[in-house]
Amino acid sequence: MSYRSIQRVINGRLQPDVAGGLLWSSERSSWSGFLLERKRGRRRYPSHVTYWPVSRVVLVAAGQISIEDSAQTPRRFTAGLDSVTIWPAGHESAALSASGRCELIDVEIDLGTLARLAPDERLGHVQVTPRQSVHDPQLTAFVRAMASEVEAGCPTGSLYHDALSLALATYLSRRYSTAAAWATPPRGGLSRLQLRRVMDYIRSNLGRDLSLDNLAIVACLSPRHFVRAFRTSLGVNPHQYVLAERVREAKRLLAGPSAIVEVALKLGFASQSHFTDVFRRMTGMTPKRYRQAQ
Repeated sequence: MSYRSIQRVINGRLQPDVAGGLLWSSERSSWSGFLLERKRGRRRYPSHVTYWPVSRVVLVAAGQISIEDSAQTPRRFTAGLDSVTIWPAGHESAALSASGRCELIDVEIDLGTLARLAPDERLGHVQVTPRQSVHDPQLTAFVRAMASEVEAGCPTGSLYHDALSLALATYLSRRYSTAAAWATPPRGGLSRLQLRRVMDYIRSNLGRDLSLDNLAIVACLSPRHFVRAFRTSLGVNPHQYVLAERVREAKRLLAGPSAIVEVALKLGFASQSHFTDVFRRMTGMTPKRYRQAQ
């Protein structure tokens, strides 16, 4: 089976950009957001002509890498642990080389995913600017969270994946783009009718892998507008609300005879251990201890 991969034009040829070796790819999981890959950096990458067809955000997850790019000023820079380098679509270098022992998390900001998450927005028309070795805790946190979800086997579901990807794209457009070219979003929250429909839909589908797309459709909004309006109305994002509803329903089910693993799977958790982690984080005790305390 062939998988989609992050690619770059190297010496005139479009090819997978696997650097010193691919460690994993989100394409081989149930991840639904931007394509991301973890790869080793080459100890030495000789000078070559290169072109980026799609914008990318690259985090140094371990070690460091030294890069020389004839198209940037300064030409030479070193990217250390947790720094992020942004390569915009259309960036071209007549001579690029790199060296160093490192591991990279590479995120492709593709227009197809942007169009799905924000169909009525101009995010896809915003041009990000090249940035060398940025130390931005928020940007690093987005990429680390995406990678952690993939490495854990994607237990949290599509709603979380889409929300992370949308948050990353929005953050890039506001902090690392040439201009704020997106449409001005509405400032209000959801109407009472929209909120009731969304809450009823969530409660009726707690066992499903709820996606941001589906919730936005219920509210008749784009995913990006929906997230903003939902937070304005309830003070939390959709993913947090869904988890809270699942834990609330879990408390009710734990008062009955159902096995803990049955409760976990009935409410859409990937496994009993995932359910236990979420339940403990939100209540301060495990499901077993909660049941014994009743």
